Amino acid sequence: MPVILSASDIRSQMAAENDGDLAEPIRLLPQTGGASDATRGVFEFYGLLRVGQVGPERIGESYKWESWIEAGKARLAVARDGYQGPELRQGDLIVALARSGEPVWRIETLNDRHYSRIICELSEAS
Repeated sequence: MPVILSASDIRSQMAAENDGDLAEPIRLLPQTGGASDATRGVFEFYGLLRVGQVGPERIGESYKWESWIEAGKARLAVARDGYQGPELRQGDLIVALARSGEPVWRIETLNDRHYSRIICELSEAS
């Protein structure tokens, strides 16, 4: 007899499969008040980091739209079920370990209400 998965299980499975093909290594540097947060340790994980064009996504009532991420901005999507690190917070630093020069971004906004992903809007850290 086939096993019927819930919608939540299907979304989590799809996120994990996409991450396996498209994710890159990321380092989280927790911050509090502009300084390193000793209560939350440095953590490495995999996430979907996008800089430049953002493809079709569903936002609000629109089922398809395309936009460009502004210069110096990026978007990080983290599979909720696969992330076991400290809570992601506004102001934390994100390091792209696989990219040349290991660029650093700051979490500007965070949306943790998506079913299978935590979405972070990032700006270049100075």
